[in-house]
Formats: sequence, C-alpha cells, structure tokens
Amino acid sequence: MRINSFLKTLLTPQAALIAGLLFFVIAKLYLLFLHHDIRWDEAVYLNMGKYVFSQGAQGFWETLRPPLWPLLLGFFWLVGDAVLLGEITMALVGIAAPVIMYFALREYINEWLASGAALLLLFSSIWFWNSSMLMTGVLSAALIILSYYLHQKERYTLSGLVAAAAFLTRFPAGMGFAALMVTHLVLVWRNAATFSLRTLIPGIKTGLGFSIPVVMWLGINAYIFREQGLVRGALAPLIQGSGNVFFDNTWLHNTEPLFYFAHLALFLPITIFALFAFPQLKKHPQLIPYGFLAIFTLVFFTVLPNNQWRFALLIIPGLIVLATLGITQLAKRPKILGLLTALLFVNVLLLAVYDASIISHRGPEPSHIETEYYTFLIEYPVNGTILVSDPVVAWYAPNPVRMLYYEFLYNHQEYFAQEAAAVFFVPRNLPCHPEDRRCIIQRQIVTQHLVQHYALVHTAELHGYKYFIFSNQIDLPAQDTEQVFDELTYVLSNPQ
Repeated sequence: MRINSFLKTLLTPQAALIAGLLFFVIAKLYLLFLHHDIRWDEAVYLNMGKYVFSQGAQGFWETLRPPLWPLLLGFFWLVGDAVLLGEITMALVGIAAPVIMYFALREYINEWLASGAALLLLFSSIWFWNSSMLMTGVLSAALIILSYYLHQKERYTLSGLVAAAAFLTRFPAGMGFAALMVTHLVLVWRNAATFSLRTLIPGIKTGLGFSIPVVMWLGINAYIFREQGLVRGALAPLIQGSGNVFFDNTWLHNTEPLFYFAHLALFLPITIFALFAFPQLKKHPQLIPYGFLAIFTLVFFTVLPNNQWRFALLIIPGLIVLATLGITQLAKRPKILGLLTALLFVNVLLLAVYDASIISHRGPEPSHIETEYYTFLIEYPVNGTILVSDPVVAWYAPNPVRMLYYEFLYNHQEYFAQEAAAVFFVPRNLPCHPEDRRCIIQRQIVTQHLVQHYALVHTAELHGYKYFIFSNQIDLPAQDTEQVFDELTYVLSNPQ
C-alpha cells in the first residue's frame, strides 16, 4: 500500500513539472561553468548598459533598442559581473514563465495538460537556448505571460504595467498589449446586449497601466531628440528600428514565406491542435489574449523581411496555450485525452533530447577570435576613442567607442576628423549588395584611408573572414602598406 501511495505521489502533474524544472536547472548550472562567447546582440545590450553607468566613458548607446534590459545589464556591470548576473537572471526568468503558465492554465484545463504545456515551453528549443543568452526574447515573452496571468486575476492596472515593461524590453512585444486590448473590445462587443460603462473599466485600467511608463519613455525621447521635432523625437527609437528592420539591407536576410510554419512543424508539431481551440476560448475568455498574441506575432514575423527562429519566442507561448485548449476540445473521452496528453509529453521529451545538443555551442575556453581579437586592447591598451565595426570589441574595451555602421561608409570624413586611438575593422560587418557600386566604392575609399593614415598592427581570421586592427599608438611591427592595401582590396572586392 505504501509503495502504491508513493508511486501515485510521483505520478502527478506537479511531480512531472518539478522533474522538468530540476533537469532545466541542472542543465543551466552546467552551462554556467562553460565559457560564454558574447554574440553581437548581447554585446550591444551590454555596451548600452555600460555606456549609461559609465556616464559615456565606455560602451555606446544604440537608439533603436528598447532601454529596459540594457539598463539592468548596466547595473549588473556596475556591481559585478554583468555576463554572469545577466545569465542567472535569464535562467530564473526561463523557469518562472512556464510555472506561471502552469498556474494560469490549471484553472481551466486538465492539470496534466497544464503541466505538459509548461514543460513544452520550458524545453522548446529557442526557449531553452535563449534563456542562457543576454537578449530580450525570453524576458519579453515572460513578461507578457505574467501580464496575462495578472489580467486573469483581475489585476488590470498591474497587468498593463507589466505589458509596458515587455514593450520596453522588446518593441514587438507591444503586440502582447495589443492582444489584451483587442480582447477587451471583443468581450464588450460580445456582451453588447448588457453593455454598461462598468464593462469598460478593465480595459481602461489596463490601458492606463500600460500608458504611464510608455508616456514617460516617450517624453524622455522627445527631450533627448528634440532637434527632430516633438513627434519624431518621441518616436525616434521606433522610427529608426522600423527602418532597420523593414528597409535596410533586407537582401541579407532569410525571407522564406513559410519559415516559421516549417520550424513549428519540426520542433512543435503538437501545436497543430491549436486549430481546434476556438470553442474553448469561447468557454474561457480569460485565455483569449493568448490566441490574439499567437495570431498577431505569427503574421508580423512572417511578413518581416528578416526571418530568424529566435523571433518565434513571442509566438510560441500563445500557440502552446491554444494547443492545450485544442486537445481539451478534441478529447471528449478520457482515453483520447490520455493519448493526446501522451503525445504532448512525447514532444517534450524529443525537445529535451534535441536541446541537450545545444551545449556544444559553448566550451571550457574562450574561442580564438576572442583571445586574438576581441580582447586585444586588454593586452595592448590605448588612450582615446576607438572605432569598431563589431560591438563585442567595445564590450571588452575600456574606451569610449564609436560604432562603424552603414552611415560610416557615407560619412567617413566626420568619423576620421580626429585620429582614433584604434580602428577595429571587419569588412563582413559592412556588406554591400553585389550591384551596389556606390557602397563598394565607399568601402574601398575607407580602406584606402585606413591604410594611408593608420598602421595595421594585427589581423585575425574566423571562418574565412578577415579581422583587422589599425592603430598608431600600439608599438607592434606594422605590415607593409602596399601588401595591406592589396589584401584589403581583395577582401572588399567580393561583397560579403
């Protein structure tokens, strides 16, 4: 009897969820002991935080990025190890969001299904991996899940505040708030026969909670960018960000029409059941925001010129909730419910096995490009501002930084008006379309200026791409100018 009682305790949805969380924690602890190679977007957020908390003495600020996560990383940089503290924060967020989803769902559906939904999110490939990255996808999605849970508990103003935090973490997460407001409109329309002003109060409170921090942010933008005018100044980050996403160098990006559908079919085939969720949404209107979130984000990222699987972090929570509702709708008999729930957990196990391979992205030691290039100024310090075309260099450098983005090619005279302490130049970071002759010529003009006015003190290579360091302050043997120009000309003559 005692054995049977013990087995029943183990075979519960809560036990399954706890077991999954323990596996997740163990995997994250293992990753913490491996070296974290900083990636481009991570480096940008780290530099933004460092720029604020060093009062502009180090790092740089990128206008098109939301401010919340960089400010938190900047605080971590001020008090200790920003990378370690940031990764611990992301792991905790990665655990918290599926747990919140579990508590949100168990009030409406079978508890095994609620546990399976939480585990499916926990071990979906991009959630597992990105919860070890210092980027905004997991954090913004987690904040939306928390916002919806607070909304479900009728904490409307607080729900709006958290939705605003999601937006100020990642701009597309504003669709999470849009889903909430559309849900309010749908419910008001559905109950039009019994309409009263009281029915508008939840939507008003939610909107007020969202508006307070967002209006403050817009006001700060309007002051900082006041030379652009009131409206354009207030919206400067959104305008610049939309231009970057929809118009700048879209030829470089993956634009497969069915990109996200193909990946969902491969990694989360169980979400096909989302198609059958509509009757359950009518029964449980508190979960309607997840439906609109899935639709809005799937459509938005599908039409976006840049398709990346990590962008689906905002799509997946809604689809998982809809999938579990669809299973509930289809499983009118206990045996069918058991079978479909088993399929859900099979999907979880397949993801867990797949995600175990992600550990290969880290290693016990820094990569050679980090030791040979990114951290070069630690061994050979310089005084003054440095120009860099890769933000990872800026993260390791204790110098004021100017980033060499595309405007640099067409305004290089302003960048070169004063001699830089060092120039870290990676041609692949300034690619040109094969038919864009102006861009190619500008890159060659910039290269000629570098060769004529600076000494090339170091080169490195990664995956066939060249990494150059120019400086007149570093006491190392300079390469022959003619040889350097020939090599750079060859590299730049093939747009990358």
